[in-house]
Amino acid sequence: MLSKGFIGPIGDDLPSLIPLLIALVIFFSSFTFTFVVFDDRTANFKADLESQEVARVLRYNGYIPDLAAFEQLCAQIQVSEVSYFAGISTELPQKLAEADTIFDFMANADDVFLDDGDYTCTNAANADIPTSPEEAKRYQVITTIYPVAVEHETIAKAAHLLVVTWK
Repeated sequence: MLSKGFIGPIGDDLPSLIPLLIALVIFFSSFTFTFVVFDDRTANFKADLESQEVARVLRYNGYIPDLAAFEQLCAQIQVSEVSYFAGISTELPQKLAEADTIFDFMANADDVFLDDGDYTCTNAANADIPTSPEEAKRYQVITTIYPVAVEHETIAKAAHLLVVTWK
């Protein structure tokens, strides 16, 4: 005769298997979450590195002798993960404070940057540049400003190099 209460080998172990399965689900969920966060931070770090690469190429030695040299530096930029916009201005801090967003500021490049916007370069088409603040919120934007010297109209001027990258 069978003993009362005996369900079988799996049935008797079922109460101890349930906490074990729950523990495994929690372990693998936390492991997956950590991996996703790590991938996200790695992607952000790559965007930061590419932003620094754009600035490194354009700053070169901190002196830009003429527009042709600036265009040559722009042609040397090799980034693939981010879109960028860079420009040189002598009145950057004042104009930047007046703009609503950095993308509005970039849209008015002719008014801000040297030689009516000739001292700018970008790898983004005008259609790829966000125009509204709501659209800009979808991107990770990195904005950096560096001091440079530009020979402009036969004199060397102190200027700012603005580098904006977004992904």
